[in-house]
Amino acid sequence: MELFTKRVLKMMLATLLAMFFCATPALAAEPQSEQKIAISVKDMPMRQFLAEIERQCNYSFFYSNSVLNDAPNVTVNANGLELGKLLHQVFDGTALTFEFVGNKIAIKRSAVPQNPTGGGITTSLSTTSKQEAKPHLVSGTVLDENGKPMIGVGVIIV
Repeated sequence: MELFTKRVLKMMLATLLAMFFCATPALAAEPQSEQKIAISVKDMPMRQFLAEIERQCNYSFFYSNSVLNDAPNVTVNANGLELGKLLHQVFDGTALTFEFVGNKIAIKRSAVPQNPTGGGITTSLSTTSKQEAKPHLVSGTVLDENGKPMIGVGVIIV
């Protein structure tokens, strides 16, 4: 009986150590949205602004071209601001919003433009025209190349 107890304790200790060593890198890693960004631009088109942000971080942006066609030009001066906060500042007061999806950032139209809150950086957005996206229901079945329904498939409309 004592041999059994020792084996169980050793297995529990080994499991606990394995969990500790596997979790430590995840806890120590800085979340990507907290990456510091330093950027100073004046009246830059949104596409160029997003490309500049991509060069400074490990994220890539994805969006529909029609979403950025009417996007405002960006004037911002930020030094060492977290990525998430910077994007909130830039998209505040516009018809655009963003969402972190893994190592990508989805840019899409928001249902209602957000109110500017003012913040720690100087942000000025010149808007040309705003189009509000009208919500609509999308339904259907996603099929594979053989015409058979695919299970567990999700659809994202950007």
